[in-house]
Amino acid sequence: MPPQITTFGFITLTESVNKIVVPNTFVRSTVFNRRVTTAATKTIQVDIIVGSRKIAPFVKRGNPATMLTQVGQKTSLVEPPSIRMKKYLTPEDLLFSRAPGQSMYVVGSGNGDPIAQARLEKIGLEQMDMKMRATRSEEWMCCQALSSGGFTYKGSEFEFTIDYLMPAANKPTLAGNAKWNVSASATPIDDITNWKKQVKKLTGKLPTRAIMTSDVWLQFLASAQVQNYLNKWNIKLGEINTTADLQTMGAEKVARILNIDFYTYDEFYDDGQGNMTSMIGADKFILVCDAADYRFNYGAIEDLASGTVIGQYFSKDWIENDPSGYYMLVESHPLPTLNESESVISAKVL
Repeated sequence: MPPQITTFGFITLTESVNKIVVPNTFVRSTVFNRRVTTAATKTIQVDIIVGSRKIAPFVKRGNPATMLTQVGQKTSLVEPPSIRMKKYLTPEDLLFSRAPGQSMYVVGSGNGDPIAQARLEKIGLEQMDMKMRATRSEEWMCCQALSSGGFTYKGSEFEFTIDYLMPAANKPTLAGNAKWNVSASATPIDDITNWKKQVKKLTGKLPTRAIMTSDVWLQFLASAQVQNYLNKWNIKLGEINTTADLQTMGAEKVARILNIDFYTYDEFYDDGQGNMTSMIGADKFILVCDAADYRFNYGAIEDLASGTVIGQYFSKDWIENDPSGYYMLVESHPLPTLNESESVISAKVL
């Protein structure tokens, strides 16, 4: 009897792809992961909150209440970008190939069918690869949101732009002797103090986390002002401990200065041209507020076989007869949102 290849079906594969454990990504996992929503619609309602520092009006006792305007808010309906990938496996891939690490020769049959086991492992490996690519794209969107206040994607078929309306003042650019790589004249401590005040003025919240590449961190440390500050307050950076979770995410906690936790994050992606590009701007120093409203959203997925899928990822498979082959698809509609973009500082410091 010839070997039979059967499909798993979208229910099994969708459950499988959502259970795949992928390497954690620092920005996605620590900044945007506190509020994850899955929508039942194609569009996501994005409410950009505009800060207000107005005080309550006083009225004479017994007089009518004063009418107030609503909280400043700019609402947009955004259709999340679609991640939709499929892979094609030939009969040779599934009938004659072995899994990595398996013997080239089949000895005995007491442990079941090793070819069938290799087939299952091959399908699982390819599904995991698609899930990891999608996760990497999510991290890229999150890093771009913090680094640039939005992102633009240019593909071969289309282009789209997401803008979180981050104020221009929240994206300062240092110039000349103010740049952090001019160690004698740079004033990173003053810069960060001023940026903290600006966020507090706009939102009422204080930045609690700083994210940068290790190159920016080294330039920060080389500053004469920073060295004097560390000596004055007897701050010993060697006592900062990076947890195993952070190391898994590819980040290190390197300091706590000005009541802000400093993290270095050197994560890269292939830009499609073979160039390895930093997820976080290589010249950026980013401040975020843990108390601010940052979210990660997933739009609904439509499929004729399954109807509307409300979830993070969807997967299905099918077999084509001519030429004979097995197809597997993974789909997701992710969108990170900075609902309080005024709470982020993305400074170009080099």
